[in-house]
Amino acid sequence: MSSLLQPIEQIASADILAGIEQEFLLELQSALKERDEALRRSRQSLRLADKVFESTLEGILITDGDGTILSVNPAFSRITGYASDEAVGQTPALLKSGKQGPDFYRRLWDGLKTCGQWQGEVVNRRKNGLFYTEYLSITAIRDEDGALGHYVAVFSDITQRKQAEERLHFLANHDALTGLPNRTLFLESLAEAIASAERLALCFIDLDRFKLVNDTLGHATGDELLTRIAETLRGTVPEGATVARLSGDEFTVLLDPVAGVDDAAHHAQRMLDAIACETELAGEEVFVTASIGISLYPDDGATPEALLAHADTAMYRAKERGKNTFQFYTAELNARAIERLKLEYALRRALAQGEFELWYQPKVSLETGAPIGAEALLRWRHPALGLVSPADFIPIAEESALIGAIGEWVLATACRDTRRWVDAGLFAGRMAVNLSGRQLKLGGLVDTVRVSLAEAGLASAYLELEVTESIAMDDADGGQVGMLCELRALGVQLAIDDFGTGYSSLAYLKRLPVQVLKIDRSFIADLSHDKDDAAITTAIVSIAKSLGLAVVAEGVEEPTQRDFLAGLGCDAAQGYLFGRPVPAAEFEAYLAAHAG
Repeated sequence: MSSLLQPIEQIASADILAGIEQEFLLELQSALKERDEALRRSRQSLRLADKVFESTLEGILITDGDGTILSVNPAFSRITGYASDEAVGQTPALLKSGKQGPDFYRRLWDGLKTCGQWQGEVVNRRKNGLFYTEYLSITAIRDEDGALGHYVAVFSDITQRKQAEERLHFLANHDALTGLPNRTLFLESLAEAIASAERLALCFIDLDRFKLVNDTLGHATGDELLTRIAETLRGTVPEGATVARLSGDEFTVLLDPVAGVDDAAHHAQRMLDAIACETELAGEEVFVTASIGISLYPDDGATPEALLAHADTAMYRAKERGKNTFQFYTAELNARAIERLKLEYALRRALAQGEFELWYQPKVSLETGAPIGAEALLRWRHPALGLVSPADFIPIAEESALIGAIGEWVLATACRDTRRWVDAGLFAGRMAVNLSGRQLKLGGLVDTVRVSLAEAGLASAYLELEVTESIAMDDADGGQVGMLCELRALGVQLAIDDFGTGYSSLAYLKRLPVQVLKIDRSFIADLSHDKDDAAITTAIVSIAKSLGLAVVAEGVEEPTQRDFLAGLGCDAAQGYLFGRPVPAAEFEAYLAAHAG
């Protein structure tokens, strides 16, 4: 029986062994297949990594643990200019620019040792010597045992982006025309200076008559002048001073440090002397000057805004003193500036609330003594201040452009009053109305005159318009002559006021469509005992007669003055001798008394 079972057992054992072998072979086949797949994936990953390494736009360099370059990619060569064989075997110091100091590299290595990585902006040097800015990321690579094996550095060239950012920052903080710091940057610099300075000076510079250059020679020429002034100031101020352009023709200079008042005055005068010159612009000779206001820290303010405002106030005082000079800020100037602001605010309200009045002063014939016209004179009856002098509010009205609206009201009111007196048979002469230089430059004056005459129903022959000699002569482009001709074409009479105080050219005077010269009161006051004034007055009357112009003398207060003028052949006069300026109702009574 046992002999029969032995072959069966042998067969079972063989089957088991065969099954085990078959399973082993299957497992081996599966393992080999997985190995082959892993190798395939690994090779694919390596190919992909190699492709990325070769084609990426970021520069890549790989070093050993000692920092020796083992490999670089094509982007590295494109960005730095170094070929692979020039870089391999070197260290990254090959790119060092010297723009980062030892502390920078100490922090970099500390970051790598502590965190295993570092990233930030670095300025490096290309092979051709040019600097470039890169954003760099360095990673330390360790093996399974934690031993440092390699460093991988990946970087992007951000030079163009940085340049664009720097350009935008420059434009945001600098004047595009001159390249000087603008108001924003200047105030920041001033604040920083105040924080550390013991004493400094702020000079506020404004060009004199710059608007005339812009209006007559064009904005391109005005820009050329501003650029020249910027260069002049740069070359004149002491080392360490900051020059800025705030707006238009306004410049500032920060003198830090400054020894004191005398030192600030010395530098201000140097700037005025450097700016004041005759220069050619657009083929024309132009004489340029400036006015400077100066505020001192800490005397005149402890903040940038206060110092700037006070220097601005002082600058306006310099202009009032005749321009081409400098003025230090004082508390008195500040008080005047505050009063000026109050007046400007009140002026804006005055027209709407009917606070303006027209007063009238008669003009009389020196031959007959009879009234032959009048001059309309603006008065402001302030509810709290009473009558405000025209000398106080007319300059403010001109600077704030309120003169346009005020001038329209004066013309309209004078025309209405004159029409009423003409209709009543009381007035047969001409009503003179003063025009300011700003009115002539604002435009639309001819239409304003035409409308005022039409709405009042007044014939143009009853209206006379006066412009001062300086305004009449201030006409570089000939535009005012054209406007005066248009006004003359309406039928109104034109007169030059304050004659003798300006710089008239007789040749130019002949071109003007005027019919009357008014002799300034300054020559009339001392006629009796000043030979020069008498000679000037005689000459003016002679010139007027030779040009076929009528002559009116202003400020006649004494019979001797009247008699002297009548003896010269002067046609008419006005002044306290004949009548003071009075409100419309009183002037109407004066006309009634002299009627017939």
